[in-house]
Amino acid sequence: MNDFDDDIDLIDEDHAAQLLDELASALSSEISSTDVDRAVDAYWMARTDALVAELEQELSDTELAGVRGSGRSRRLSFRRSKVSISLDVDPVDRRVAGEVSPPTSTVRWVARDGSSKALPLDERGRFDVVADRGPACVEVSLADGQVVRSAWTLI
Repeated sequence: MNDFDDDIDLIDEDHAAQLLDELASALSSEISSTDVDRAVDAYWMARTDALVAELEQELSDTELAGVRGSGRSRRLSFRRSKVSISLDVDPVDRRVAGEVSPPTSTVRWVARDGSSKALPLDERGRFDVVADRGPACVEVSLADGQVVRSAWTLI
């Protein structure tokens, strides 16, 4: 049971539609086109942010490697045989600053696709390279003919 009397007459659909039209006219005259444009822009800005957040949530760590974390550089250290290799990887600029100890004359930057390039070292064994995105490593050739590689690092 409801609190209304059964003898109350409700308006028909035509009158309801007419009232809705009058209400829409009254409200639309209160809102300027600038306000409507701002509201639409705000909606799309919020929606775009939500879509980006959903996309980031869906991607795996490997796919986010270029933008993971706060964008700060990662410090990596490797020790193989008699050689230590230190890398500072800046994921934004793709710049890798490294140091090989003890300094040796033959150091190469090796990409996963097989390409490589010689890395000139300063007197302390330091180098600086701008790398392509993807996995890469540092390869050091020792005087005794032994070749030492760092682990693959995702740039």
